[in-house]
Amino acid sequence: MPGLSDLQNAYANSIKSLNRNTGKAKQEEKKDDELTAWKNISPNPETSLRKPEFPMTFNMLLMSFLFWITFMILIYQSIKYGKIYSRITQEADLKIECRDTFGTKDENAKRVENYSVGDAGPYLHRLKPVAKEDFPVESKVLPPVVTAINSDQFYQFQGLVNHIMEDMHTSISDIKLIVYDIGLYRRERELVEKYCHCEVRDFLFEHYPSHVADISNYAWRPIMLQILLEEFGAVFYVEPTTRFKNPSSANFLRMRGSKNYFLWDSPIFKSLIAYTDKEMFEYFGESRCAFRESSLLLPEALALYRTEATWNKLMKPWLKCALNENCISPKNAVYSGCFEMRHPHTTGCHRYDMSALSIILNRGVQYTVGTEKMVSFRITYTDAEEVPYFSEQPWTNQQICVLICTPIIVLVFYKYFCKRRRLCRI
Repeated sequence: MPGLSDLQNAYANSIKSLNRNTGKAKQEEKKDDELTAWKNISPNPETSLRKPEFPMTFNMLLMSFLFWITFMILIYQSIKYGKIYSRITQEADLKIECRDTFGTKDENAKRVENYSVGDAGPYLHRLKPVAKEDFPVESKVLPPVVTAINSDQFYQFQGLVNHIMEDMHTSISDIKLIVYDIGLYRRERELVEKYCHCEVRDFLFEHYPSHVADISNYAWRPIMLQILLEEFGAVFYVEPTTRFKNPSSANFLRMRGSKNYFLWDSPIFKSLIAYTDKEMFEYFGESRCAFRESSLLLPEALALYRTEATWNKLMKPWLKCALNENCISPKNAVYSGCFEMRHPHTTGCHRYDMSALSIILNRGVQYTVGTEKMVSFRITYTDAEEVPYFSEQPWTNQQICVLICTPIIVLVFYKYFCKRRRLCRI
C-alpha cells in the first residue's frame, strides 16, 4: 500500500489472507451442511426398492369378507331374477287371438278326463274310492276340520286352536280338528298333542313318489284330502291362518245341497295365468290364452264331499298332476321371489297344487270365470297373527340365537372397547 512501511504492508496482507481463508472455510462448511441435509431427505436406494408394507388388521379382514359375501349374493340374485324375467316376458301366445276356447260341458269333461296319467297309475288305483254311496245332501255330522303344519306354522296353528276353542265351541260342540304333522320338531309335536284338543296324524310320505316329500310343492295336499274323503265322506281343509267369520259359519258345511264341493278364489281378482308356470299348462295340453279371465283358487278353505262327480271331475285329475313331478312342480317353478308387480301378466310365481286345481275346474266347469262363476259366499277370512296359546312353549330360534350370541358379543365388546381403549375399570 502506498504510504505504509513494509512491516505494515506485510501485516495488512496477512489479515486479508486470513479473512479469505476464513470465508472459504465457512463456505465449505455451508456446502457440507447442505449436502448432509440433501442426503437425509433423498431416498435410500436400498429402501426405495422395498414393497410398501400394508397393515392387515382383523377389522380389515372382516370388512373384506363381508364385502365379498355381499357382492356374491348380489351377483347370484341378479342372475336368478334375470333368468326369471327372461322367461316370464315370453308372452307371444297371450298377445294373439286365442283359438283354444271352452267348449260344451261334455267336451270340457272329456278333455279333463283325458289329462295324462303319467306315473300316477298305481297310486290312483290305491286311492280310488271304495264306498259307492254319495255323501248325503244334508247331514247332522259336521265335516272334520283338517289342516297340516310344519315348524314355521306352529304359532299360527295355536291361533287356530285358540279360535276354535274360544270362539267356536260355544256354538258348535261337535267340531273335530285333525292336524297332520308335516315337519314339526319333537318338542312342538309333544305340545300339539298335549294342548290342541285335536287328533294329530303323520303323513306317510314314503308311500308315494319321492317328490311328494318336498312339502314346498304341496303335492301331499290332494293325497291327504282323498284319504280323508274316503274315511269321513266329507272334509273341510283350512290353513293354520284361517278363521271362521262367525261361530255359526261352520254349520253351512252340513248342507251341501246339489254341490259336490265349495271352493273360493281371492276376493280381489288374482289371475290364474299370472301365478301358474307355463310348463304346467303344457303338461295338461292347455293353451294359456283360454284362461285369461280365470282366477286362482285359494287354499284358505276347501270343502269337499265324497261323490262320484267329486272323484271324476276334481280329485282324480288333481291327483294325476300331484303324483307327477313334471306337472305339479315344473323345473323352474318358485312360490315366491318373483315379479308380482307385473300382475295380471305373468309374474314368475307358481302355486303348485292350487294352480293345477284352478286349471282343472276352469276347464271342466269354468268355476271362476265371469258370469258363470260358481264360487259360494265366504265363511272364512285370514288372520296370520302368531298366538302363544299353549301353556308351555318351546325355545324359539330367536331365543337360541340370543343365548349363543350373547357371550360372543360380550367378548367382542371387552376386546375392542375395554381392553384396547381402556374404558373399563375394574
